[in-house]
Amino acid sequence: MYLVQIIIDLNIHVSNFVSNKMIEKALPGLHLDTRRVRKDNTYPIKLRVYYGGKRKYYALNMNLTKHDFEKIVIGKRLSGELRDIKFDLDEYVVNASKVIDDLGLFTFERFEKLFFNASQNQKDLKYRFEMYIDQLRKEDRIGSALSYEVALKSITKFKRGLSLDDISIHFLKAYENWMLKRGNSISTVGIYTRCIRTLMNQAIDEGVFNRELYPFGRRRYVIPQPRNIKKALKIEEIEKIFNYVPENEGEALAKDYWIFSYLCNGMNMTDMAKLKNNDLSGDTIVFIRSKTTRTSRSHQKPIVVIVNRHVQDIIDRRRNWQKDPDFYLFPILFPGVTAQREKELIRQLIHTTNKWIGRIAKKCGVEKKVTTYTARHSFSTVLKRSGVSIEFISESLGHADLKTTENYLDSFEESVKREIYTNLVDF
Repeated sequence: MYLVQIIIDLNIHVSNFVSNKMIEKALPGLHLDTRRVRKDNTYPIKLRVYYGGKRKYYALNMNLTKHDFEKIVIGKRLSGELRDIKFDLDEYVVNASKVIDDLGLFTFERFEKLFFNASQNQKDLKYRFEMYIDQLRKEDRIGSALSYEVALKSITKFKRGLSLDDISIHFLKAYENWMLKRGNSISTVGIYTRCIRTLMNQAIDEGVFNRELYPFGRRRYVIPQPRNIKKALKIEEIEKIFNYVPENEGEALAKDYWIFSYLCNGMNMTDMAKLKNNDLSGDTIVFIRSKTTRTSRSHQKPIVVIVNRHVQDIIDRRRNWQKDPDFYLFPILFPGVTAQREKELIRQLIHTTNKWIGRIAKKCGVEKKVTTYTARHSFSTVLKRSGVSIEFISESLGHADLKTTENYLDSFEESVKREIYTNLVDF
């Protein structure tokens, strides 16, 4: 029960002993960092290196509960997953020891350079995942980091100890079949394999991987694309939601946010949450999509929204009491919020809005599943059916190319098609 605390106390004792003896050989080991607990009651595991009375800790992007760390330290009666984790942790310590032996003259700087940039690590798929996840978190790209973490977990369940050289056309097809048999969707397969592709492209740019062995592309492995399920509502269905009288505050807030999104160029919830007071000027809202702030820095186009009376009514009802220009327009986020907390708040906003707007749709007799995403698709599709050019729709949505916009656009109803086809013989 108290073994973990004993281990931590022992670490301190060993640290003091090493400090007093000022040993010449660096000593690697494992450390459970219990200073801050994560939401799942786990703590980060770090590689600890002692040398010359100093110690440094290196994140391994692995987390365990105190109980599981205790079991790994004892090394007995480990489950399959804990046994695999122990194997990985032992491998980190062994590799660190090898690097220390190869260094000759030890300095922390030389150790870090060799340990974290050794060629064997550079081709290790798990290592590349972990380094990229760490980079994403440092850039506050929490959503992307979470996607890569889930992808890594799936890939290592399929096969452990993968090198970039192992990622062949045959491997990717086998991984895809394995995922589908386990009940994953084509969309999920696409997300995870795109993560692998990104890391391989980075390795090619760094000169670590041979471009001729690249497994992705035509006549190689093609990342599957899900069938585009149309999400747009008909104008009559949207009218029903507009005219619905909310029965409680949950419905009222969800309806306002959904209609705001629909009327404001299909603005997604992230961009809506991040709107500032100074984005609103007269009868327009001007903003840059959060999604493009990193991916299209040199081609960022501000999106202009016309504020009609419906939008203005929602702003008047829902806006923040604080009118400072740099304050958020809606009381969803707050100044100084961390990237992690921001992601959590927006996720909660989407979840709550989807719950209430789904109930509203059912009460209105709308049979389709209605979510915040439906508002964006409905905006673009209603404009298309009104005869608006795809170029205008693309600019309004903030898309970089027309192909992306075409994927958003729903097809015409059969009644509209029949009317159009009658024109062929309307002599």
